[in-house]
This record gives sequence, C-alpha cells and structure tokens, in this order.
Amino acid sequence: MIVKNIGKGIYVHIPFCFRKCNYCDFYSLPSFSLSEVYIDALCRNIKQIGNEKGRIKADSIFIGGGTPSAIDADLLGRVLFEIRNNFDVSEDAEISVEANPATVNLDKLEKYRLFGINRISFGMQSAIDDELKILGRLHNFEEFFESFSLARQAGFNNINVDVMMGIPNQTLDTLKKSLSSVAELGAEHISVYMLKIEEGTPFYKMADSLSFADEDEVSEMYLETVYILTQKS
Repeated sequence: MIVKNIGKGIYVHIPFCFRKCNYCDFYSLPSFSLSEVYIDALCRNIKQIGNEKGRIKADSIFIGGGTPSAIDADLLGRVLFEIRNNFDVSEDAEISVEANPATVNLDKLEKYRLFGINRISFGMQSAIDDELKILGRLHNFEEFFESFSLARQAGFNNINVDVMMGIPNQTLDTLKKSLSSVAELGAEHISVYMLKIEEGTPFYKMADSLSFADEDEVSEMYLETVYILTQKS
C-alpha cells in the first residue's frame, strides 16, 4: 500500500470590509488604515509558525474574510511570499481568494495572477438587483458580470460564484434566473447556500418585518437548484 503525503490547507483571514452585509456575522472591520499593520503582524505570525513547526507541506491556500479584495493587492502578495518562504507549498497548489465584485479591477486581478493566485471566488449571491440591495451588497449584477469578465481576461480559468437561497422576497423564479445567469457564464464552480439568520446581524433585528420563504418553498428551491445545475453541468 502506498501512503500519500497529503498536504495541509492554509486559511488566511483578512478582516476588512467596506461595510457588513445585512446577514453577515463574520468578524470584520471598516478600518482600512489598519490593513498594513495587520498584514505586518500576520507575516510575523507566519514566520513564527514556520520556525516552530518547520516547513509544513501545504497543497491549498484560501484567503477569506472579510473582503480580501478590498485591501491593496500588494498586501496579499506579501502574505503569499511569506507563506512560500516558511511552508512547503506544492507547485500545483490551489490558491484561492474571495472577492466582492465591487472591489476588483483588471490591474488588481492581474496582480493576483502574478502572485500565484489561480482561483477566485466571487460573492455574487443573486442576479437580481433588488435582492442584492436587501442583502446590503455593494455591487449590482452588471458589476458582477464585468468583474467576472475581467477575471477571465486576467487569466483565471477557475472561478467560483456564490449564490444564496432564502433571500427575503426571493421567489423560485428569481432563484432560477440567478442560477441560469451564472451557469451560462461557464463558472467552473457554483456554491449555493441557504441564508441563515444569525443573532446580532441587521437581518436578526429586522426579521419580523422581512418576508422569508417557508420550509416548503425552501425545499422546492433546493430541488430546483439541484435540477438546474445538473442540467447545466
């Protein structure tokens, strides 16, 4: 029996956002003046782990948040440089970054590719602008479409798109439109997940005034999601 030396995955958290979405309970700050200080500390921590643990083998890196794409691209480049200096990162490692469509441009995307990032995950959530407004997203669908196109232009051939089910006022028809819109773009991966109302979020405080799908409607949305994505695969 051959035992393969499986590498570990590295997760990097970038805790900065222009503003929190109405459903978000992840830790994040709007204080971008702290971004360089945070990256300095993060790089020191990476060095410390490397010194204490040795060159741990890693075959994936995921940069999440927060909104990693909201900070200067060169700061992410510094982080990846330190990781490679202190970990044994596989040559074919999948290196992903989460991105808000409203926070990228061609220059930033090209820098990501230069730094070795080979997968980008866009938080589209919906192709319906009214639903995006309810969620508190910064972008509209046109901006998402432009960002997706720019990512292709920059050389990304592995793109994930997040889609959300159970958005207030969402219907089966609007969900189908969101799913079909992404599938037609040819995204390599589509992540569909259910909205969960977390305590302390704006949605938690607004719950009584919002219209959410009931269990039967949610079940129908799930089954339709499976059907549409199976047909498009």
